[in-house]
Amino acid sequence: MTTQTAQPPYEYPLALDSELESVTLADDLVLKRLDEPTRERLLGISNLKLDSSGRVKSFTSNAGGHELLSPDLDRTMIFYASNFLLVAPNTALANDFNFALKLLGNSWSSLFIGYRQGGTVAFSAPPCYFGQKRQKLREHIVPELQHVLAAISRAENEAKLGLMVTSGYTQCQMRRGAPVGLLKSRLFWKCFCFPSNQLS
Repeated sequence: MTTQTAQPPYEYPLALDSELESVTLADDLVLKRLDEPTRERLLGISNLKLDSSGRVKSFTSNAGGHELLSPDLDRTMIFYASNFLLVAPNTALANDFNFALKLLGNSWSSLFIGYRQGGTVAFSAPPCYFGQKRQKLREHIVPELQHVLAAISRAENEAKLGLMVTSGYTQCQMRRGAPVGLLKSRLFWKCFCFPSNQLS
């Protein structure tokens, strides 16, 4: 009898405006603060200094870490501004989280690259780095994020809602502005994310 070895999770650095240390969003899906050893291991930088808006002021480049293959300096600097880590068992759940995150508001918080032990690298590309600020994540916002994430995950088993999610996430990735139209409409939120008419 052959037993399958559990795969290690993906680790996605991202930037958030939050004082929380760790948040469990779903089974095996955890957000936690990015500590210095992990930053050095994944990004190859240390001594990161951010300004009041969460943008990079300075850092020390170290040997090691993963090489970031991007000619876009702005994109690189936003990635280096990461102060949180999403730990996800697979890329599908990570993408669901990223879509839920963008539905919370117009921010430049987004997943970009996920790393798995053993050398596997996953991309959510191009990253949704639009918006003027990081997404705020406070304790009272966490249940909303969990609710939207669960609604998106449920849609995978419903053809029409699955199409809405797929179309909306593609729109999110391809536009340099906030998700618009159906995704930001009250009808979408009522019928999809809040089917019990929690929105009046």
